Amino acid sequence: MIITDIINNIPAPVSGGLVSFYLPIGVRHHGFSLFLTSSGSATAANATTINRVRVIVDNVTLIDWDWPSIFNYFTRKGYSAATGEIPLFFTDPALAGLNNWAAGAIDTKQGITSMQVQVQLGTVTAPGLTGVYHYDNLPNRRPIPNTNPRQFQ
Repeated sequence: MIITDIINNIPAPVSGGLVSFYLPIGVRHHGFSLFLTSSGSATAANATTINRVRVIVDNVTLIDWDWPSIFNYFTRKGYSAATGEIPLFFTDPALAGLNNWAAGAIDTKQGITSMQVQVQLGTVTAPGLTGVYHYDNLPNRRPIPNTNPRQFQ
């Protein structure tokens, strides 16, 4: 079962600035949804307001999506960015191949010390950014080589 929880540590954003925050470790992440506001009201996420979103695990950039990549994803999924919601689901097959992403959950339960999200804002009047993350507590499973029938560890 996927659990949704609030991201509590998003710092106050500044127009044109980089917003950086950490997601909890010790879980398997399926994605997150960010909500952009301008002067307290929902504002459209677009090439003017959002420039880039990165996910960095243990100082290695796993995901680096610029606005055209995010918009491409929105278009393929039928999302509208008009409400300021930016849903990014790592496990969504529609992301496979998008900027070389393999589309899979990010398991932070073993050996991972940090999972950082960076959002590069464009021009937004009095910006606000909130969000939720989607996770479960199951391990990623890998096939055991040379087993028939196929077994997983």
